[in-house]
Amino acid sequence: MNGSLMMIYEEFKSTYDSYMMWVVVLIGLFLILFDGKQLKKLKLMKEAKIANVLGYFYIIVGIGVYIVLAIF
Repeated sequence: MNGSLMMIYEEFKSTYDSYMMWVVVLIGLFLILFDGKQLKKLKLMKEAKIANVLGYFYIIVGIGVYIVLAIF
């Protein structure tokens, strides 16, 4: 079991490079800057708040995963 988990980790580490980090961060920015504002215009406040929270989550996790994988 440990060998297969290590193999999955190595595959994920080789796939998640700086390009992938920027894609995840840009998705987060898109959620905050475009989707959140569009939803507020439509008076969908609950959905706008969810879009903003998810946007920040994408940004933080995207950068965090990149840093963790770079260290380990």
